[in-house]
Amino acid sequence: MVAIELEDEFGDIIGKARMGLRRSLEETAKDAGLPTDLLRDFENYERSPNRDETGKVASALQLDGERLWAIASGKWAPAEEPEDADPDARVIRLMNYVGGWPVFSFLLVCKKTNACAIVDTAAHPEQIIETAESEELNPSLILLTHGHADHVEGVDALQKRFKVPVVMGEDMKTPRHLGETAHLAEGETVQVGELTVKMMKTPGHSEGCVTFLCGSLAIIGDVIFSGSIGKPNRSYEQSRASAAKLLALPDNTRLYPGHGPSTTVGEEKAHNPFFA
Repeated sequence: MVAIELEDEFGDIIGKARMGLRRSLEETAKDAGLPTDLLRDFENYERSPNRDETGKVASALQLDGERLWAIASGKWAPAEEPEDADPDARVIRLMNYVGGWPVFSFLLVCKKTNACAIVDTAAHPEQIIETAESEELNPSLILLTHGHADHVEGVDALQKRFKVPVVMGEDMKTPRHLGETAHLAEGETVQVGELTVKMMKTPGHSEGCVTFLCGSLAIIGDVIFSGSIGKPNRSYEQSRASAAKLLALPDNTRLYPGHGPSTTVGEEKAHNPFFA
């Protein structure tokens, strides 16, 4: 299995923390005891921090310094995903490029029946169609974790191709030009073959963000990235609360974010600098 690089490194992490805390560069640099231009260079990847600088920035932004340094120095990445993460389900990840940036769509497959759910569509429906056909899968649903364009482009084409309903959280605005849709409330479930998939509300990155939980697998959109969080566009407090909700799941729960490598609850509890 090809290793996937972390979505966020030092500059992204501190930028998101600063955005979430609503702190300016000048305020953060002052609290860290560092020049403002230096902090700007860190966020723009024009200079790498040393250990002491990392610790000072982490303290100013309420991050864990040792965990942040492990990422900044390239000493930590999540363990590679095992071949069979769950006895009843498997996840096929498809990497696409939307606007030049990598994003994943997923096929959540019932091993017993080959029924599957398409989770997020990521602008390249032809790739999903080709994979479903080559794997002899039978899509029965399209699930959307949230409504950002890099995750939902192509959903109308896939619905027309497979003639299946599109399912999302009750707080998400329905994309245009769709046929049958359903909106789930917290804890409601759908069936994919013999799999039961539960919806959990996980807002913060956007109003309607949800997670789809199936056994020991969770497809989480942009709530958590390995070693980081999604950009807290709506609310930093909501983002952290949603992440804490995910981290309350069993340690072996495998998390599939929309960007970057898969990880586990245990890995993030031990290594994510936002959640010491």
